Amino acid sequence: MNEVLQKIKTLTNKKTSEVIDLLEGGEMFAKQIESESGMPQPHVSNILKRLMKHGYVKVRVDGKFRYFSLTDERERVMSICKKFNEL
Repeated sequence: MNEVLQKIKTLTNKKTSEVIDLLEGGEMFAKQIESESGMPQPHVSNILKRLMKHGYVKVRVDGKFRYFSLTDERERVMSICKKFNEL
C-alpha cells in the first residue's frame, strides 16, 4: 500500500505535474523540459528520476541526448486516481 501512496503522491506534486503535462505532448529531452517549464536543471533531473523510479517515464538514449516519454503505468495510476475522486 505504501508504494501505491508514493506513486500517487508523485503524480500530485505541482512541479511534477508540469513535467508530465509537457511529456503528454510527446518525447522530449531534458533541456527542452527545462526551457519550456522554466525550472532549473537540478529540479528537472530530480523530477525525472522520481518519475522513472515509479515507472511513469522511460528514457531513450540517442548519442549524447536522453529522450524522455510517458509510459502506460502513468495512465493506469491516473485511472485509479480518477475513480477514487468519483467516490
